[in-house]
Amino acid sequence: MNWNEPIIKDISTSELIYYEESNKEICSKICSLIEIEIFPDVDQKHYWQKGNNGWANLKIQIDQFVNPMSLVFDTDVLRKICEAPSNILFASDNKFLNGIIHFNDYDSYKVYESLYRNFYVFETNLREYLISSGLTKKDLLSHFEYKLKRAKSEGLKIKFQKRIRDLKENESKYSKLECFQQLDFSEILNFSVSSSLGSKKHEIGLVTFKKKLDDIRDLRNIIMHSKDFVGRVKQNFHDLNTFKSFVSQVNLFKEIFSGLKHLVEEKKATMLKLKNIRKLQYLSLMDDSEIVNYFIEKH
Repeated sequence: MNWNEPIIKDISTSELIYYEESNKEICSKICSLIEIEIFPDVDQKHYWQKGNNGWANLKIQIDQFVNPMSLVFDTDVLRKICEAPSNILFASDNKFLNGIIHFNDYDSYKVYESLYRNFYVFETNLREYLISSGLTKKDLLSHFEYKLKRAKSEGLKIKFQKRIRDLKENESKYSKLECFQQLDFSEILNFSVSSSLGSKKHEIGLVTFKKKLDDIRDLRNIIMHSKDFVGRVKQNFHDLNTFKSFVSQVNLFKEIFSGLKHLVEEKKATMLKLKNIRKLQYLSLMDDSEIVNYFIEKH
């Protein structure tokens, strides 16, 4: 269960256009159209910034550089983007500029694809983890009955009644995994922290994230419905606050993803240990020749 994340090189603008004094009018026009104030200089060490009094040639500061191999959601990279003039960083391998990166570049297929994969991995592992934690159709049925009793709207009551009826009618049909596969993403999250589980919800270990789950649902909706990551609107091409909100949701998802990964690995280690103990106990009942034959046959 590994987190997938693109690097700066994957989403940065690599076809650079440099400032040229003899063509400063078109440079100014480009700045106005795409709402930036910066052009790199061909010397790779300076940049030109447009101001009220014309263009100024400035040295690129250390915090305006970013390694093209850095992960796009690295906290230091994100800090630099938010603090940099025009929110632009210069991707450099310490010799040449490889590209420039603006938060608008995060509205990228690479970013969308990586988060889509992460949600798929997270959801698949969560279902399997709940089963390996000993949860069954009976727990799921209790959860829906619990939710039905507390449902306030008629729509929710109908929804939970349908879920209960489906589980009861197909009790022998659904396998353990198929039973949990009937749940959508929001339902599987709610079930994993449901009060209907009693002490089991603490044993599962996800209850600490309960207050953060709405943000994860919102992020998944953004990804699954291909909504604009950076908040483009008709009169505001760049919205830094929307970008910050998006980044906050991604970092929260990374935290929960990491938490589930730890739980899954811990569960696998426990199961492996128990399996190993059973093997050793089985071997302890054999005589010497049987033990030798066991390993020969397994080779």
